[in-house]
Amino acid sequence: MRKRLLFTVAMLAALAMLAGLIAGCGSSSPPASDKPVVSGVTPDTGPAGTQFVIVGQNFGAAQGNGVVHVGIQVAKVSSWSDGSITAVVPTGLDPTTQPVTVLTPAGQSEYIEFTVVKKASDQPDPKEKQAETISAQQAMVNWLKQNGLDPTGWNYTVVNISEKDPNWKIDKASKAGQADKYFLFHRDAKGNWLIVSTGAAPTKAALPSSSAPSDVWTLPPTPKPTPPKSSPQPKPTPQPVSQLDAVKAYVAKQGGSTSAVNLTVGRYSTINPAWCEGTVFVNYGGTAQDVFLKKVGANWTVAFMGPNPSYAQLVALGVPKDLAHTNTEAQAIATWIQNGHAPGGVTPTGWSLKIVRSSKSNPDWEIVSGTQAGYSGTMYWLLQWNGSQWVVMDDGGALNPTELKAPGMPPDLF
Repeated sequence: MRKRLLFTVAMLAALAMLAGLIAGCGSSSPPASDKPVVSGVTPDTGPAGTQFVIVGQNFGAAQGNGVVHVGIQVAKVSSWSDGSITAVVPTGLDPTTQPVTVLTPAGQSEYIEFTVVKKASDQPDPKEKQAETISAQQAMVNWLKQNGLDPTGWNYTVVNISEKDPNWKIDKASKAGQADKYFLFHRDAKGNWLIVSTGAAPTKAALPSSSAPSDVWTLPPTPKPTPPKSSPQPKPTPQPVSQLDAVKAYVAKQGGSTSAVNLTVGRYSTINPAWCEGTVFVNYGGTAQDVFLKKVGANWTVAFMGPNPSYAQLVALGVPKDLAHTNTEAQAIATWIQNGHAPGGVTPTGWSLKIVRSSKSNPDWEIVSGTQAGYSGTMYWLLQWNGSQWVVMDDGGALNPTELKAPGMPPDLF
């Protein structure tokens, strides 16, 4: 589904941030220069209870009414100054990448990412077909430990990513003096990578699965051996540049190491399938970066790679508008509630949202459901993509055609 959030928690975080803006604003908007600015967080990964430091500016000399959010949770603050805040990762968060923001009476900061992980005591035994972690590299490390191998000195690389379904891929663990280990991975609904099978070769026979797409085992052809010098040298046939190769070439051009590049393709444009959007981790444990790739002929190229690109920036690069959007479904719903369209007692905060319907005839329409602590029942919203952002067209308390309706609504939503 295009235009969908990469993670459900991002929808919840957007609601929490917009609610903070509503609560912190007075009768007029503060100058943008007074709003808090977050420039970094150290460390940027850890379990609940981890103490981290946010650096930036315009936080204020004392906390006062200031709040630090990690995802939808409020973090406990132990120290607060104008340029530095020390806080603790709260409990109750899913083990995934969460947005960290600072909210003061002057406004809401942009978010910075923090990866929440499970505590060691909460980790399941990383047995084959049970090793479920956010990172494929960590799953391979756990598998090696479980099978009595020291994971020190191993190199972890991506062998192939399916273009039919990017949720499937093959990775390799290699070390001098050890036989290569190949892993068939599948990404679950929470964004975690699950080891499906392991083997000694990247083939269907060595890595069996009845559910995997056929192209996950279709590897680039092995280069032909160099003929003797006495024979005429044929011109090498250039191989198409894959998405992963394009990202590695971009990283190398920026002076980075390509030994631990992890690419996850999130979605393809339905306006122009030659464009796709994904997420890149250059090093294990590093910060995620957005990447937009364009296919020129048979070769993929990187159009943009970095954190938090703006809508105007992506449109200027030619990114199709169904990949470059100005808001999320969660932000559209929060604005709808804020403008007084919801029933009495409904507020923009504390919603758990999910997409329950998406039109197949016109994917610019979808239905999102939500439940809220303190509100009895389930709310439903009818949303339409108007070219650059989501807009709520109607809401209701029951999922049926008489509750949700708007001009132009596709009939196949029900």
